[in-house]
Amino acid sequence: MFASTTLLLLLTSCASFFITLATNDPTEMVQITQACLNESGATMEMVRNYKPSKKEPEKELLCFIKCNFEKMGYVMDNGTVCVESMKEDGFIEAPDDDKETIYECLEGVAGVETCEDAWDLEKCVVGISDE
Repeated sequence: MFASTTLLLLLTSCASFFITLATNDPTEMVQITQACLNESGATMEMVRNYKPSKKEPEKELLCFIKCNFEKMGYVMDNGTVCVESMKEDGFIEAPDDDKETIYECLEGVAGVETCEDAWDLEKCVVGISDE
């Protein structure tokens, strides 16, 4: 049976939805987070202080988001967003109507090749509209 490690999006208490990673190793999410902090240049303080808004976050935070999606296997090396894998893994913990909206939004993300492209993922997951 898989242990389920739940991480509040970007380790903040401000995000609207939780992300769940099903893993046999409960330390895997911590390892991913640490690796992404190292790779992105983001600091734990930046991550903790981040509050989702319509304003695009700093590049380091976007790189942190991109890294997490990649290491969890939800963004491939070519930038393809693997929404079906997210659904199969129960990636989003939210009411069904909200999940549907989030997944539909993620299906509309053209690709994530740069850190700035991760802003589209973030907007979907936390419900930020361009309007």
